[in-house]
Amino acid sequence: MLISACFLQKRELNIFVSQDCNEGTQLYYEDFSSNHNKMYIVIERFNIQEDCDLILTFKTDEGEFQRIVTTEQKSRILIENVREITALCRCTNLEQACTCQARLEITKYFCICCKSDNN
Repeated sequence: MLISACFLQKRELNIFVSQDCNEGTQLYYEDFSSNHNKMYIVIERFNIQEDCDLILTFKTDEGEFQRIVTTEQKSRILIENVREITALCRCTNLEQACTCQARLEITKYFCICCKSDNN
């Protein structure tokens, strides 16, 4: 008889983003597993400079979602099956050098299922 046992795991991590303006997209998180997951993410910008936007892209099993973070206020999102998080720092004033900085406080819940043949 094949028995399947599933259990939930929780992981917490902090990702610090620090990126010069208009330097391209940088990868900050990648998940190669096939486990179903949910992430609760708190995004906090700091050291905000005028005309400098942080664009976060979340690639999931369902598609790609973007969040533009322009203020110091915390932003919170709940998202499923995150496979990749990238960031881009966009500067609207090309004469001004700037750096985007933020902290992503992530709580990830995921399901692990194990199958065993219990003869």
